[in-house]
Amino acid sequence: MLKVNGQTLLRAEDDVTLTAAALFLLRTLHRDHIRGSHRSGESDVTGTELLFPHCGFTVLAGDKTCGIIGCDSGYDLGVRTESDRVTLSTRKRSVVVARRQWELAVRDFAARVRSFYGSEPPRARIEDPEEAAGWEQFWNEFAVLTTRGGV
Repeated sequence: MLKVNGQTLLRAEDDVTLTAAALFLLRTLHRDHIRGSHRSGESDVTGTELLFPHCGFTVLAGDKTCGIIGCDSGYDLGVRTESDRVTLSTRKRSVVVARRQWELAVRDFAARVRSFYGSEPPRARIEDPEEAAGWEQFWNEFAVLTTRGGV
């Protein structure tokens, strides 16, 4: 559940891919996310990037960042940073939070996702070289964004 200042922006029963959502949220710490936007040409992998995608069944390596390909379902949220505040917007409403509060919440969420994957049994080895490279870039970008801050 994503609840900000008493307003629910994403319900607990909404079905989303947590790994992709964590990475996309980490990216909002360094650049704005416009609802319904397409990737901004930072990699050669393009497509609509929902902040909370329903699925992310293929991860491909790009020039600087990975691209996550999934279905067109999910939930999107605009994230705009201005100085010391962040505006989160849906189609129906907007809420403003302190930038520091947003950063702490995103980093905590990402740490919980990473911890879950670290505590689970090892995943099956990915045989497809392109997909393996995509996942390697995914986790490398994830690590960079959670440790020193940006790609």
